[in-house]
Amino acid sequence: MLILSVSHDTLTTHLSTFLTTTTIQSQSPTAAPTFGCDITLELPKPHIPLVSQSTCKGKLTELTLKYNGGDCTQSNNEQGGKFECEDFNGGPTDAAVEITVFDKNGILKLGDGSSAVYVDVSVGDILTLEPPEDETQFQSEITILVRDPQAMQPANDDNGTGDDGLLQKIIVHTSCSQDLRLLDIFGSTQVFAYTDTKKDGPVTVMQPVIVSGGLVNNNGQNINGALFELNGDPIAFGNPIDGEGLSFEETMMTDLSVAELEYTLDFDGTLVEFPGQVCDTSTDVSVPNRNLGPSITEIAASVSDLSTLVFLLELTGLDEVLDGPGSFTVFGK
Repeated sequence: MLILSVSHDTLTTHLSTFLTTTTIQSQSPTAAPTFGCDITLELPKPHIPLVSQSTCKGKLTELTLKYNGGDCTQSNNEQGGKFECEDFNGGPTDAAVEITVFDKNGILKLGDGSSAVYVDVSVGDILTLEPPEDETQFQSEITILVRDPQAMQPANDDNGTGDDGLLQKIIVHTSCSQDLRLLDIFGSTQVFAYTDTKKDGPVTVMQPVIVSGGLVNNNGQNINGALFELNGDPIAFGNPIDGEGLSFEETMMTDLSVAELEYTLDFDGTLVEFPGQVCDTSTDVSVPNRNLGPSITEIAASVSDLSTLVFLLELTGLDEVLDGPGSFTVFGK
């Protein structure tokens, strides 16, 4: 049995699998006892502001890009002549590539501290870039070179900045004098997060989702062997406790810019008191994501003439209402 309800802020998936044990029949037959596994998962879905206008105010100190593959024609950003993209040899496809990123002060670093030169990258990979060694911020532009590893020369001494095996060359303006927005596309790369010198933290589409749930059975016995996955990442249930079943709570960074969020429940549990009796359930749930654009309050906040309206919305708590799925009709003067 699968019962699924999706509300403004919570996705709840409830699964029940009932098992029947074998009993010795007496002269007066009685119904065989049944035991079951009840799983309830609550997945909060906070509103994520994906701004349509640039919020970058200072020079970048960190930039996170997703590699999508594809040629320069898919670019979608507001940097005008400050942005450059050129394809070579047909441009990138969906095959794995090697990427180098640098500015005029040198090769950028990756989030793990390694050098962003000849980085092995596949479609869907995330790259977090930091300034070069001994630097605290990016220079006014960075250059991204995308290469075909199959076409590169075995002995390469160009320090990653040459044109050996080149598929695409991208130049992105990183001083924030030009627009930089979440989900902007620069050739085969897309902006997923950034931090600049005027901000305390990152602007990002990767947001924490708190996932909590529990597992009990109708007989009050313990169940072992549970596995839960969110977007392919496993979450283990806590240790079994007599009479208390199993429970978990995890915070996971999840890309809430996608049109649908995928949740997978893969459960294989064993009733301790009845070896061999298992709960075996697997289901995939797709949930439409309401966080693909700015809320009404965020749109109003971007217009200076509506500052009084925004103040009143926040004062009355209506800003939280308008952050919901709608639909709404708003009159203001």
